[in-house]
Amino acid sequence: EDEVLEAPVATASPKSDDLVSIDGDDEEDEDDGLQLSQNSSSAAARRNNSLWTASERELFHRLIIEHKKNLQQVNRNMPEKNMGDILQYYLASYKSSRNYPQLKVVMTEERERKERLEEEELLKGDGNDDYCALCDDGGGELLCCEFCPRVYHIECMVK
Repeated sequence: EDEVLEAPVATASPKSDDLVSIDGDDEEDEDDGLQLSQNSSSAAARRNNSLWTASERELFHRLIIEHKKNLQQVNRNMPEKNMGDILQYYLASYKSSRNYPQLKVVMTEERERKERLEEEELLKGDGNDDYCALCDDGGGELLCCEFCPRVYHIECMVK
């Protein structure tokens, strides 16, 4: 038999400096103990969906995509809902909705964009050479020329 797990319900909003976001795949949700069993999720989704108007569900979808799964930001833009409402709706209803695949695509594109930027930064470097222009050694402290990509050791410049 499947064990029925209830989604936790928060009674107070998190502190403003706390970051609440749900990142990663379903496996991470299971690791955190937040994944609902398949048997209970559809009943919970129907129950939770009835508490949300169509316009609130549409707003939630727009906000969760805009804020890249940052539930704290979603909650700030939906003051009539508390964090427990937001989290419960996400886990019990939204993840099984037809909108969820769109969020997965957005999050995948965002992760790939960040990886590309990090790779470009690593490849770009600082624009200067890595070795002294006079002794061809890259060790020690190197001074960068302000007018070209060359770098020099102070010792090499005073010889």
